[in-house]
Amino acid sequence: VWRGLASAGEQDDLRRFLNVYTVFPPDQIRRLTGLEERLATERIGYFFKLLLCSRQRHPAVRMMSLDLRMNLADDLLLYTDKITMHHSLECRVPLLDLDLVRYAEGLPCSYRRGLLHGKLLHRQFARQVLPGPILRRKKKGFLSPTKRWFHETTVIRDILLDSRSCFSTYFDRAAVGAVIDEHAAGMDRERQLFLLLSLYFWMEEWLGPSGSKPRLQSLSAA
Repeated sequence: VWRGLASAGEQDDLRRFLNVYTVFPPDQIRRLTGLEERLATERIGYFFKLLLCSRQRHPAVRMMSLDLRMNLADDLLLYTDKITMHHSLECRVPLLDLDLVRYAEGLPCSYRRGLLHGKLLHRQFARQVLPGPILRRKKKGFLSPTKRWFHETTVIRDILLDSRSCFSTYFDRAAVGAVIDEHAAGMDRERQLFLLLSLYFWMEEWLGPSGSKPRLQSLSAA
């Protein structure tokens, strides 16, 4: 919610996109790393120019053009594919036909979303084949058990605050501890903690292990 509110009054397309999709705001990045975030806007701007987004008149269409080729393709589609293959599951991500995508992108914005609801044309078509309760049910998104795990176990604190780790060389332990405390106090910091854990294990794998420490499987066993 806070990301949507932060982006609502932003007039600049690139800053608005960054506000919507950022995991940590710039001030928190500064507290965690001691560094100023400088590259994200530049890299989003590269794709903005490459995709000729400025030719689109409606700001929502410009956002959707970026989202389709960045977040949806390089994030959601990528990890859906890798996670299902890792567990020998077959998954079909729908509506990837190029002609259909081009057609949808050519529709006026008023056909795609309204003030309160999105996927207008999609929903209208779905009424022909799906019952009402399915059409009206709340969006579930990509659910994972990590939100509950992070509440139920203390091992995440042992992992991320380990002073011997390579991770602690680059991230301020007090700032990391504050994120953990916020989640424990009832604030939803699942995405932030998942990102920090991902960076931790990436660093351990590629920048050198730090000896005997708690491993990720301890989370599911807690």
